Amino acid sequence: MIKTSVIIPVYNTAEYLEECVDSVIAQTQEGVEIILVDDGSTDGSLEMCEKYAASYDNITLIRQEHEFQGTARNRGLRASEALFFDHGRQYGTDICVVRIFNTYGPNMSPNDGRVIPNFVTQALSGDDITVYGNGTQTRSFCYITDLLAGLEAAMAKKDFRGPVNLGNPSEMTVKHLAELVIQLTGSSSKIVYRNLPADDPSRRRPDISLAERELGWTPVVGAGDGLGMTIDYYRKKIQNDQQ
Repeated sequence: MIKTSVIIPVYNTAEYLEECVDSVIAQTQEGVEIILVDDGSTDGSLEMCEKYAASYDNITLIRQEHEFQGTARNRGLRASEALFFDHGRQYGTDICVVRIFNTYGPNMSPNDGRVIPNFVTQALSGDDITVYGNGTQTRSFCYITDLLAGLEAAMAKKDFRGPVNLGNPSEMTVKHLAELVIQLTGSSSKIVYRNLPADDPSRRRPDISLAERELGWTPVVGAGDGLGMTIDYYRKKIQNDQQ
C-alpha cells in the first residue's frame, strides 16, 4: 500500500491554521498522514498543532527551531519534492513535480488570507483596502485556468519529471493591484497603509522558461480579465450569503 503524506508548514499562522488543517482533514482519505512542521511559532500556532496531533492519530507534529522567515515552508516543499522523486526512483512511479506560484480565481475562500481575496472582499464591502508597506513590492498572479492548462501539459509530457515552475511572470506592484481592484469593482474604498512585516519579500516572480521550452506553456489570461471574473464570483457569493 502506498503511503501518502500531506506536509503543512507552520510559522505564526494561528489566524488561518484551523481553517487550513480542517480543510485538509475534510478532503483527505483514510490512511493519509498529515505532518505539521512548526518553525518556532510564537502566536499560539504551536499549541494548536499540539492539540491536532493529540486528537488525530494520522496527524504528526514536527517542531524545529526558527532560523529565518519561510524556513518551515521551504523545508516542507523540499521534503515533499524529495518524497516524490524517491518514490519515482524506487517504484518507477510516473511522477512530475510542479512548483505552483501565486494563483487566483473563483472559489477561493473570502477568508483565504491572500492578497487578492482580501482586496476584492474589502472593495466589495466598501471597506478600506489594507496595503502593507508603501505598496511598491511586486507580485505575480496566475489565473486558475492558465495554471490548470500548465498542469495538464506537465502531466501529458512523456518522461518529464520537473521540477518546473508554473505561474505568471507579469509583475505588478501591490499598490497598483489595489488600485485596479478599486477600479474594476467601482468601489469607493480607500487605500490605507500599515507597517510592512519584516519577512515580506520585495519581489515574487516565477521563472517559467523551462515550462515554455519543454511544455510549450505560457499564461494567456491578463490581470484585468482574471480579476474581472474573480470579482464577479465574489460579488455573487456575497449577494447569496446575504439572502
